[in-house]
Amino acid sequence: MGDFSRRLKVDGYATPLALIASLLLILYTTLWPFRFRFSRLPLSAYLSRFTFSPSDSFDFIRNILLFVPLGFVLGAILDQRGWSKNRVRLIGFSTGLMLTIVVESLQQFLPTRQPSVSDLIGNAFGAVVGLACFRLWQKRHAVVEWLRVAITEPPKVLVG
Repeated sequence: MGDFSRRLKVDGYATPLALIASLLLILYTTLWPFRFRFSRLPLSAYLSRFTFSPSDSFDFIRNILLFVPLGFVLGAILDQRGWSKNRVRLIGFSTGLMLTIVVESLQQFLPTRQPSVSDLIGNAFGAVVGLACFRLWQKRHAVVEWLRVAITEPPKVLVG
């Protein structure tokens, strides 16, 4: 278990609060202005409202970055519980995907928002990136040493 995880385990409240903050940030930024107009929506109409491209060039990147904290905090919480790496990956990806499906579905009922398949992909990928960032944070000393060696020592191929 990494140093970061041990510190959060001692504090006890840090990771749940970070998870709640991440969820609130996601809900606020994706569902603002909260003027829902709920109506019956047949499945064909529901599916036809999804677009297949980002609304602008930075939209996909913003969607990834929005879900990175969620993946990071989920990684920390599940690691604290001693779950296997594969199980953490599966839960992190599934949670990111399910949350974005809920958010994009709710956007169907907001006149100013447009649900998008690219948002689904970007958000789920963002949760996975967050998990990877947590793993890198856990192994930060090894990563820093690897980078130090890679930068300061010439590659053996060039020496030969």
